[in-house]
Amino acid sequence: MEQEYADPLLIEKIRRGENQAFKVVMDMLKDRLAVMAYALLSHHQNAEDAVAHGFFKLFQHREKMESMQHVEGFLHDTVQHKCLEGRRKDRRRKELWALRPAWMARSEAAEKGGEADQKVLKSELVYCIQSALDRMPAQWREAYQLYIVEDRKAREVADRMGISEQTVRQYAHRAAGEIYGEAVSKGLHILLILWILKMLF
Repeated sequence: MEQEYADPLLIEKIRRGENQAFKVVMDMLKDRLAVMAYALLSHHQNAEDAVAHGFFKLFQHREKMESMQHVEGFLHDTVQHKCLEGRRKDRRRKELWALRPAWMARSEAAEKGGEADQKVLKSELVYCIQSALDRMPAQWREAYQLYIVEDRKAREVADRMGISEQTVRQYAHRAAGEIYGEAVSKGLHILLILWILKMLF
């Protein structure tokens, strides 16, 4: 395997998207990347997903790779960034969960089958959000998706959409307002509270 990895033509095979070349790289580097991912994430499945994400991104950007050192650095940085992003999102989810209303926590402790109830709430929220998104202008939807859901910087979204940062925030908050109104009309009070908390972070 090391001999194949040292092949001077390997980088060209990667740039061409040859499956065998990617297999050589994966077999050589996946364990090293997994160790780093496990150290950053407590959940092994998430760590494995981060490593898989790294190789997927490598395939997408294969034509830009200039050397095997470039490949290794790209994979390291991509997997590390994915892990840190996952940690940040997990921390946010835990903070939101800790701030859920007291009556909801009491209900969870008192009732069995809470997981099924959460699935119902989640499905209602998804339906509620989608209903609101379907009725709003396309630019509101895009700003909402990029700025709030994907948590991108306002400047990045503004450059992508060709509008100002202030307009990005306005569109995103208007979209959130539509979702707020939809939640109220459906009586999804607990979901509404959790949504407001999300907007504050």
